[in-house]
Amino acid sequence: MAMRYLALLCAAYAADVCSNTQAIDGQPFPDWIKSGGATRQLTGGGTRYKYGVAKVYAVGLYIDDGAATGALRKFAGEDGTTLEKKQVFYDAMIAGKFGKTLLLQFHRSVGGEKVAEALKDSLFDKLDAATLAKFKDTLFGVISGGVAKGTKLYFECGGGDVGISVDSLKAAAWAPAAVCDALLRTYYGKAPVSAQAKEGMAHGFAALAAR
Repeated sequence: MAMRYLALLCAAYAADVCSNTQAIDGQPFPDWIKSGGATRQLTGGGTRYKYGVAKVYAVGLYIDDGAATGALRKFAGEDGTTLEKKQVFYDAMIAGKFGKTLLLQFHRSVGGEKVAEALKDSLFDKLDAATLAKFKDTLFGVISGGVAKGTKLYFECGGGDVGISVDSLKAAAWAPAAVCDALLRTYYGKAPVSAQAKEGMAHGFAALAAR
């Protein structure tokens, strides 16, 4: 009941993005967003660092409303400290046939080429060369002017091609569907680019499922 009330309250302020937010390393992430007509709930996240010291962006994962009591229901009721150690939980989330959105919010200004190249490098062992090149070109086309501090970069997965957009939920370009699995494994696989973001998602999911 509380969750439904919150959704109705947020809907009064924004059609696609909830006005209530949660802080992930100082960056405000909406409690929920809407994608393809479906509501997706924030699970939590953390920060991606460069060289282990320089903050680049905070990343949060949104999953379709109901996934916590549907496809992932067997993990509901477990606390975050337990879940963060279970790769089977992350694997179930990655493989789950429900919508997911990754939201990156930048802690600093970064050139578009650097962002595209860095994400390409993170995915190099998860995609074939042609798909990887297409992803980088598509992403760079969206952020060719670079990203400023506070910029929001969305990757929306819904079973087909991945929508890429900046500061809104209206896709500016589309990447091949395989990119979704590759991105999720980059953040939630066995060797994540940010352990903080991976563990933060598990704790956020536990809190979401407990509501």
